[in-house]
Amino acid sequence: MRGNNKSKIENCIPRIYQRQAITLLMYAFVRGARWALHSLTIKEAAEAFIEQFGISPEDYSLDSVMVIYQRTHKEFIEDAKTKV
Repeated sequence: MRGNNKSKIENCIPRIYQRQAITLLMYAFVRGARWALHSLTIKEAAEAFIEQFGISPEDYSLDSVMVIYQRTHKEFIEDAKTKV
């Protein structure tokens, strides 16, 4: 690292970790909310997540949260199948 100048990759790393953490938090929140309230839809749980954590639409829109949830759930199910 040269002085106070960070490379582009050094600036990206914290954001990557932040996105991974938010994805896991969102997935757990939606799954937990739906487990606790069986009548809750994925969309309603995703809206609650966005509201609860004050997430701006620029960071995660409802549509992107829905897509990320579905992708994460699919990966979770596929991974669980390979472990059995």
